[in-house]
Amino acid sequence: MRSSILAPLARSGRVIYGGFALLTSVVLAVVGDAPQRLQSVFTTGLLLVLLCVPDAPASAQARVNNDVHAINMEASYSAKDFAFLRDAVDCRTIVQLGESIHLTDEFPRVRVRLVRDLHENMGFDVISLEGSQVNAWLGMERLYAAPGDTAAVSEAQAIAWFPLWNTSAIHELMQYVAASQSTSSPLYLSSFAMQAGESRVTGDSVFRQLFRALSRFAPAHDGTTRWEKTLIAAKNCSASYSAASADSDISGIRGWVPPAAVQAARVRPASHVAVLRTLPDNLR
Repeated sequence: MRSSILAPLARSGRVIYGGFALLTSVVLAVVGDAPQRLQSVFTTGLLLVLLCVPDAPASAQARVNNDVHAINMEASYSAKDFAFLRDAVDCRTIVQLGESIHLTDEFPRVRVRLVRDLHENMGFDVISLEGSQVNAWLGMERLYAAPGDTAAVSEAQAIAWFPLWNTSAIHELMQYVAASQSTSSPLYLSSFAMQAGESRVTGDSVFRQLFRALSRFAPAHDGTTRWEKTLIAAKNCSASYSAASADSDISGIRGWVPPAAVQAARVRPASHVAVLRTLPDNLR
């Protein structure tokens, strides 16, 4: 299965990547009114501990003074705290938010403020986390189906992300994404990986949920039961998996998506429809 999130989204604007990995953690992107190709990438890291060595040379201390920006997390968010991002990010179209360790409560909470600032003050309007493009799309579909519903935010989080990201800290990010949908600059939640069904609640049912969502926009297809079995076999590396069957069935899904996308475009944002069109490639 392949990930193609940057193809439809970053092509038209700026993107924020964010997973919870050492190198590429959170990605924020700008999609609206941007050039037709990515300009450049800016990577920032979140450090859990800064070791202070007594005998460190003055040049090292000077670099720390210049490059490290203290954020008071006990105070409310202030754009002034992130003013350094203006020059650091400049015209770049992708920002990667990294971290030095998993499973912390602090990193996600700092990251929410970084995302908020990049979104509100620098025009980034896509955030992409490691996971599954299919699951992230289903999560956003849940938010669109129940605007303003607080329960839908929790459900979308459970649909979209790994169990270890179903925390109160990540819930702050989900709440921010949900709240932004009623503004003139909504933030779109996506994924840059292809681990379909690995969220908190979907498992093998992710494909049935996808087909159910597609059937809201185009008549259900007769082949969905067979397609689901084929995709589950591929996901689980089952002995019953057949590459030829998978290619044939994904081609069937590819034929179903365009008419669904046409109808979805009547009631869903362009970014959501653009991701929908890439899902067959992601499954492949």
